[in-house]
Amino acid sequence: MELRKLNTENRRSIQPTSRISLQHNIHVVGNANASTDISLLHDVVVTGDLECGGKVFLSDGVIVTGRVTGRDIEFSTMTMAALDRSDRLDNYKGVIVFGNLNSSESTLLSGREMYIKIAGRVFQSGGSMLVEGDVLIELGIHAHGGVSFRSFEKKIVMIQGATSINGILSTEGDVTIENLTLVGTLNIEGRLHIKGDFKARGRVYLKRGSQFLVDGKKTIRGVIKEDLKLFPGGGRTWDWNETGTRHKPGIQPADVEELISHGATTVVLSLGMDMKLHVDPATLTFLEEKGITTHVAETRKAVIIYNKLAEDTSVGGLFHSTC
Repeated sequence: MELRKLNTENRRSIQPTSRISLQHNIHVVGNANASTDISLLHDVVVTGDLECGGKVFLSDGVIVTGRVTGRDIEFSTMTMAALDRSDRLDNYKGVIVFGNLNSSESTLLSGREMYIKIAGRVFQSGGSMLVEGDVLIELGIHAHGGVSFRSFEKKIVMIQGATSINGILSTEGDVTIENLTLVGTLNIEGRLHIKGDFKARGRVYLKRGSQFLVDGKKTIRGVIKEDLKLFPGGGRTWDWNETGTRHKPGIQPADVEELISHGATTVVLSLGMDMKLHVDPATLTFLEEKGITTHVAETRKAVIIYNKLAEDTSVGGLFHSTC
């Protein structure tokens, strides 16, 4: 079924068919169902659900009041080759879905040129998901598979609600997530802000210069693959070059000053996986004079100590991920 360039007009529910393509000022009152693919472009409103056994493509002023279900889901602007000459990217409107989004294989939510809002929850049962640009998901994400969040200047990915991911999560740019539970690997390049609690079982990688902020509780059970500095409210990569730190004499007073300035009353210092990193005696004296409780341990044990303390203590930590 294909309808295009009609004046604004109401259409009743679209009965099951192989393909649906709607363009330009169409209002579907009810559900739309297709077995292979659904394409909605340019000011199409569906007052109901979209159900598709194949690909769902939405772009430019599309509103769906119900849920959207498909194998492959893409919300983005069309490629330049597919644009009519009268179309301009800076005139593109957004896509709004008021219900849940359900995808079984792949999802692309591209807010590079337009705004995307999912007022419900996103369920990704397999495959991969890429969320980029000006995208708001209000009730979080539940995903099995790889997920990537990519923000650009003034086009920021924001995930509200509770998000749980079983797989690899990669963030790039300035990304905000309300609550995150992760089983897998976390790659951070840029600034990741968790406004609530963060729980991870797996590996955490921070590219040099990246920031990791957590307003709530942090629990990391796994392997930290970059030297990491954690403190109440966040963390970042621990760059030894900032203070001239070396394995001997070890952790410097300047290394722990940032932990204290962020409100840490207890500090956990890790010595590396093979305990090759030392702690300068001047650092221990400095912490004692500040009234800071200090724990020193091999990195894996230090992570356990930190997680336990983080439940009810303002704790900071320095974690050396290698020797």
